[in-house]
Amino acid sequence: MAKSSRRLNVPGRHFVVLDCETNGIYGDVRILSLAMVGLHNGIVSNSKLWLVNPGNVLFDPGAIAVNGLTPDLLEDAPSFAEVIDEVADWLSAPNGEVLTLIGHKVSFDVRHLTSEFRRLGRALPPMDVLDTTDLADAARVVPERRSLEALLSALGLSNSAPHTALGDTLATASAALELMSRITTQRGADQLSAVIGELAGPYIADAQRPGPASAPEIELTDQHLKAHLADLSDGRRRSRVLDVCFAEDCDILATRMEDGIIRPEHARQVVAWAFDHLFGDEQLSRVTAGRLLRGIGRALRRAESPAYAAEVYRDWLVPYLTSASECEEGNSCERCADKSGTCDFVGVVRRCVDAYIHDGFSPFTKPTRKRTNEFLPGYNPDVRRGRGRPREGFYGELRRNGHLDAAGYGVARVADVRRAEGGREWAYALLRKAWDDGGRTPRLAEMLASMTVVDAIGADDTNAGPPDPKAPYVAAIAVIDECLAAYLNQSDRIFERLNQRRTRLARMRDTPPRPPRDPSKSINRRPPHATALGRPSSPPRGYWSAPSKVVLRLAAPTTVRRPAK
Repeated sequence: MAKSSRRLNVPGRHFVVLDCETNGIYGDVRILSLAMVGLHNGIVSNSKLWLVNPGNVLFDPGAIAVNGLTPDLLEDAPSFAEVIDEVADWLSAPNGEVLTLIGHKVSFDVRHLTSEFRRLGRALPPMDVLDTTDLADAARVVPERRSLEALLSALGLSNSAPHTALGDTLATASAALELMSRITTQRGADQLSAVIGELAGPYIADAQRPGPASAPEIELTDQHLKAHLADLSDGRRRSRVLDVCFAEDCDILATRMEDGIIRPEHARQVVAWAFDHLFGDEQLSRVTAGRLLRGIGRALRRAESPAYAAEVYRDWLVPYLTSASECEEGNSCERCADKSGTCDFVGVVRRCVDAYIHDGFSPFTKPTRKRTNEFLPGYNPDVRRGRGRPREGFYGELRRNGHLDAAGYGVARVADVRRAEGGREWAYALLRKAWDDGGRTPRLAEMLASMTVVDAIGADDTNAGPPDPKAPYVAAIAVIDECLAAYLNQSDRIFERLNQRRTRLARMRDTPPRPPRDPSKSINRRPPHATALGRPSSPPRGYWSAPSKVVLRLAAPTTVRRPAK
């Protein structure tokens, strides 16, 4: 590395490598440890590690098993508010240079770093981000997987402290320097700056939404900042704090509603508080109402009660959504205005479905058989039906109320589980019924297209004549076209994903089929014959007339007598 260190200097760029460990990947995600490493002239110049006490938040057991960070270990650590100035200094580049933040799957780290800054009314300084996966592609390095461990193995490097912030940061720095060195060897030292300029760019959190490179500073009043720093584990204090964020029109109101929920009763209190404001303020803007609904959706799953989720849907959500108008130009929720995801007025019903088909809050568990039977009692073959019409189920209730998006979303979740268990035909029939009922969500369309092509189900129902090998691709493309025409979501990312899948299917449809293999040109034309153990077998008739005259003679192993000791 010392020989090539001078060639790794990119003028005008200040490189900082980072990695963070969090309390999970879903829900109220907070940074527990953060490490940064500075690179100068191709070597590691300095490093820094911060341990952060996130306060009363839920620690995912899976995250604890990976990084080993527990609430007891972080009890005496400072809060992020106490270290934010020092972190900001590390993210400040010298005059005339562009800060370039390097990381493995760096969007995860930058996204949660942005959230921590916004909680305190701060914004990240202008910067470019550079992902090591993009560097690996430029250096023609193809690891077996997209993980950091696989990248290090492909480069012949190791990680002395995996799944720790500082260990992963140092390993990422070594990988980045090695990849830069290979790029200079392949393309020349003068081309490294151009390659970095093509790969690095401002981080964009969501489509059409400005990221940290252009995010303005958020002006928080003293009372608002004090509310963001408050401990939300106390129920009475939580209501007062949320009232402050609501009055200040806080743009992270949904996140604050989820902060501090460590018991199911906390989640129920947040839901009740939000509906008091939704029903009590007739002049509520659609953006604020969408934030409240987003927070309700996050809290419902934390209530850990399917019966409570159904109760909230019937008694509160249906009356409110029936009286609320749809998003339109100039009067829309935040996500529809930014084209950054599912409409808040639609997504909250999806979260109701999530809370209904899960017995408890765990992001890594799938719906149980019992919950799926309750969701689809009339269409589940495992449920014993009595005389007369079967029970409606939550799916039928969603259909009756016109919430077809949430109904299709729930069916896709249930069919995914049953397909993994081997019930492919039943899963396809269920998806097709939900599709015909109008639940044409992108996830359901993708599953239908996948099962039509991969499982060859429902592609050729005519049974007239020989099957058409291109029929599965034609049927799958028709499903995606219907979804693109019928789905009302404004997210550009969803449409881009569906169009990419359609392009791949169309390419496979237009590719001519391979000609059948000629058996006469097979490598081994000798007829197979069985050999009985214990006695020689006679070769079949015509054996010696085969073109190959090579005969393998297997001799019995000789017995070697060992001399007695």
